[in-house]
Amino acid sequence: MKKILVINTISYVVGGMSTVIMNYFEKINPQNYNMEFVINDDIDLRYLNLLDSRNAKYYYITRKKNPLNYFFELRKLIQKNKYDIVHIHGNSCTASIETMAAKLGECKNIIVHSHNSTCLHPILHKILRPFFEFSCNKRIACSEIAGKWMFRKKPFTIIENALELKKYIFNSAKRNEYRLKMNVSKNEIVIGHVGFFNEQKNHKLLIDIARYLIIEKKENVRLMLVGEGEFLEMIKDYCKQYNIEDRVCFWGTTADISGVMSAMDVFVFPSNWEGLGIVLIEAQLMGLPSIASTAVPSITKITDECKYIDLSADISEWANSVIDLGKKSLENKNHSLTLKNLERYDIDVQIAKLESFYDSCD
Repeated sequence: MKKILVINTISYVVGGMSTVIMNYFEKINPQNYNMEFVINDDIDLRYLNLLDSRNAKYYYITRKKNPLNYFFELRKLIQKNKYDIVHIHGNSCTASIETMAAKLGECKNIIVHSHNSTCLHPILHKILRPFFEFSCNKRIACSEIAGKWMFRKKPFTIIENALELKKYIFNSAKRNEYRLKMNVSKNEIVIGHVGFFNEQKNHKLLIDIARYLIIEKKENVRLMLVGEGEFLEMIKDYCKQYNIEDRVCFWGTTADISGVMSAMDVFVFPSNWEGLGIVLIEAQLMGLPSIASTAVPSITKITDECKYIDLSADISEWANSVIDLGKKSLENKNHSLTLKNLERYDIDVQIAKLESFYDSCD
C-alpha cells in the first residue's frame, strides 16, 4: 500500500482545487492508497465530515500566520511518518515551502499538481523558482496551460479535473424551488455564475453585463452569484452604484451545485485567468449554454452551446451573447445539450490515470 500525504496550499473551501482533491479522495482505492491530509487553514465542514467518514488522518498546521513554523512542522511530520509520496496541490512556486519540507523530510516522491495559469504574487513566484525546481521531482497539471505555467519546459502529466458525471442532471423540481426562493418569474432569464469572489473570477464584468441588460436593454433578467470571498462586499457595493441590487441574488456557498444550476438559464464565466475552469464543464453538463472569456482554456468546451469572448470586447458583445443564449435556453424545457469529449472529465477515467501515476513512483 502506498502511503500518501496530500497537501492543499490554500484553504479547503468548497469549489476549485479543494473540490478536485476531495473528488479524487472519494474515488481512489483505499486498499492500495492510504491518503492523509495536511490542513493549513480553514476547512469546510462538508469536507471534514468526508474525511471523518472514511477515517482519514489529517493534521492541522497553520501556513499563513507563521510560514517558518509551518515549514519545520511539515518537515517533521513527513520525516516521522515516512510517506511514499507527498502530493502538493498549488498554483505557484510558493509551493516550494512544501516541496523543500518534503525533500528535507526525506520523501523520495514529491509531486506538485498545478491548477492555474498565473498567480497573484509573480515576483515571489520568480524568486522561489530555483528552490521549487530543486525539490520537485514529479509533475502533474490539470491542463496544458497550467503545466507550462508551473513547470516551463520540464515534462509533466496531464490529469484533468474530473467529475462524477452522473451527478449532473437537470432537476425541474430544484429549478422551481430555487427560482421561487429568488422570487423569479417564469419568463425571467437567470444569468448564473459559481466561483470565489476574487480578482481571478472577474465579478465586476458580470455586474456590467447585468447593468447593460437591465438599464440599457430593459431585459427581464436576474443575476445569480453563487460563492463567497474577499471581493464580495465590494461587488455588492458595485451593484448599489447602478441601483440593480434588487436584480442580483448573492446565494453564498452550497453543496448543491446541480440544484442551483438547474435554476439558471445561461452560465457566464468571465475569468481573468484559469488553469482549467471545472465549473464551466459542470454548467454544460447541466445543459446550460455558457459564455466564458478567452482566458479560459478551450478544452472546457464540451457542447456547441459554449462560446468564448475576449475580455477586451465591448460590453454590448458580452451582453447580447448572454441574452441571446438565455432566451434560447428558456425555451429549451428539457435543458439538454449534446455533449462531447466527456471521457477526459470522467472521474473513473482520470482516477485510473492518477493511480497509475502513483504506482510509477518507486
